[in-house]
Amino acid sequence: SQDLKESISDPHFASIIKTLHETNVFDRIIKELTLEMQGKLYNKLCGIQKKLNQVHQIKVVLKRDEDSEEYADLDLNGLPIVFKVSNSAHKEMWKGESNKDGEMDFSCTLLGYLDSGSPREVEVTVEGPAGK
Repeated sequence: SQDLKESISDPHFASIIKTLHETNVFDRIIKELTLEMQGKLYNKLCGIQKKLNQVHQIKVVLKRDEDSEEYADLDLNGLPIVFKVSNSAHKEMWKGESNKDGEMDFSCTLLGYLDSGSPREVEVTVEGPAGK
């Protein structure tokens, strides 16, 4: 009958629970699961770190406006190029100069790119005919 089953099961169940508590089985299981999860998290974070620290190349190419006669003879060498970054802490790191071909190669990590606000535009300072 159900009553007999419960009367036998309850003391036996209580005995099992008592044994589990006395031997700290639950604590060991919790510790093992915690270590396992920490290991998995560490591995994931290492993977993310590796991707964020990958170096990427950005090439800036300056072009003259073919329709403008004002800058027809402009020398593209040595022009200051500044990326428009939203994080002012990185402003000094995100700049350079064009070479004789009007190009600038820039290296950065994915983390640096994201942390600087993911710049997509540059500013180039050019002196006009009147020296402005």
